[in-house]
Amino acid sequence: MFGKEKIPHLESQIEELAGKLRTERARAAQLYAHGQKHSVQLPEFYSTRFQEQLARVQAKAAALPPDYMAGWNENSAWRAWDPSSGIHEFAHIRIGDLLDPRGNNVAIIPGFAPFISQKKTVVIRAGGKNVGIGLSLLQSLVVRTALMLPHQARYTLVDPAGAGLAFPMRRHLPQVMENTGDVRRDLEGVISDIQRIIETYLDARVTSFEKVAHSMRVNEAYHFVFAANFPKDYDRRAIEVLRQIGNTGAEAGVYLFLHYNTDHELPRDISMDTFEHMHIIDVTGRELPGPQGLQLRFDTAPSPEVQEQLFQILSESKPPERTIAWDDLPSVSQDAGAWWQSNATDVVEAQIGFHGNQQSLNLWFGARDGRPCAHGVLGAMTGSGKSNLYHVIIAGLATHYSPEELRMYLIDGKDGVEFQPYRNLPHAEVVSLRSSPELSRSVLAELIAEKERRNDLFTAASARDFVEYRRKGEPYGKIPRVLLLVDEYQELFEGDQEGAASDMLLQLAAQGRSAGIHMYLGSQHFGAANMMHRQKIFGNFHLRSAMQMANDDVQALTEFGRRGKSLIAVTCNL
Repeated sequence: MFGKEKIPHLESQIEELAGKLRTERARAAQLYAHGQKHSVQLPEFYSTRFQEQLARVQAKAAALPPDYMAGWNENSAWRAWDPSSGIHEFAHIRIGDLLDPRGNNVAIIPGFAPFISQKKTVVIRAGGKNVGIGLSLLQSLVVRTALMLPHQARYTLVDPAGAGLAFPMRRHLPQVMENTGDVRRDLEGVISDIQRIIETYLDARVTSFEKVAHSMRVNEAYHFVFAANFPKDYDRRAIEVLRQIGNTGAEAGVYLFLHYNTDHELPRDISMDTFEHMHIIDVTGRELPGPQGLQLRFDTAPSPEVQEQLFQILSESKPPERTIAWDDLPSVSQDAGAWWQSNATDVVEAQIGFHGNQQSLNLWFGARDGRPCAHGVLGAMTGSGKSNLYHVIIAGLATHYSPEELRMYLIDGKDGVEFQPYRNLPHAEVVSLRSSPELSRSVLAELIAEKERRNDLFTAASARDFVEYRRKGEPYGKIPRVLLLVDEYQELFEGDQEGAASDMLLQLAAQGRSAGIHMYLGSQHFGAANMMHRQKIFGNFHLRSAMQMANDDVQALTEFGRRGKSLIAVTCNL
């Protein structure tokens, strides 16, 4: 039969394959027996390596600051906490513990949410019986942000449904923006702050707040907006502003944390999807499935005792400072031959430090680009650097302007001797130290007389004011600008029962600028016994400046208006 001759060949191949099959079966049986024999050793093998890896992770965690890694009950870690070690601009913030129950013992490592530089809006989504869990996590995050960024965090806390009860730690926080009771208005203030930061610090090279050099933003802070029980009692406009903060704030260092209570519906036509770049923490229980089978246990708010302890340590720590030496001011020439070259016809001006992204911070009096600055007032607590600022102002003006361009009247209203070095300064018309109130008031009377004398000169020269008289060539004699600088100005009113000092200050405040006479009054407090015409006097003060102040005095300063200028930038040290 055709092909019969191939049968032996095929049979040989079949036998060969059968032999290979028997060999592979035997080998498989050996491998299976080997696996069976050694599989009992696998748990110990992997457990050992797991513990080694866990020990490495825990060692690294122990080397990191507790404000980043530690739970609120880790007392030994918090006892070693040192807020003066610097701010921690980590890209993540702790929200709880990740638990791995698969070993002999439950392994615990921190769990995190996005933080600085991640450009995320953190949304804690909770409903029903879990609303309280989400709120407690929100409270934990409030406290942790303050500790991670000591003296570099400020807060807007929003809780219209609870009238602020969601934030019991409020009074301990270092910088909390005032609530007006109008949520939309408060949040619009945050939008204004975002715009200010962007305009002041960001450009094509520096695209976000955390990239600004620390030395440039030492007087700025990250701004955290925490909103509780959203959207209950939030009107449509407030929700829209919150969305704008979440979508645009991160570049300016403004971060939104939202406690989203799903028991309450959003207004019609508003969706959570309009919040861009959300990181959602879905709180449906105390333990949730985490990555790779891990369990997530959320942090709760630290106990009142722990909060008081940590905030006390924070309050006693020293905030970061940026020191600028006199030689660092670019406007200051070290060559005396270059001094006294400036003209005081329009303004007198001195650089006193920096603000923003290395922008010059100048103090000036006169008129510039149609904007007047007649007089200034300074509020500053003891030890805040007020005296140093005076020295920078006096020395800066004295190097720029000759005595023929600028004269200074210096009055120290209390027991200090800060103006003692200027007795021989050629610009100093008067240096009054430890003077009686009567003598200090006599200086005001002298300036009133000088104002009248100048007005007579202007009339004779058919000039409207100081500037026009100077531009006419000063036909009846050269007159310089005058700066009256008074430290502790409230001394002027001591024993002044008839209100003479108030009357003279009012005259100088209202009419001094046109005569080239300016005042810069400093004090620890905004208020003085026996002072009359307070609102009218300060109504002519265009420069309202403040260094470190008590809260009551800050409130007094804001009576001048919320748009007043403040010396919040870094001033120079002589």
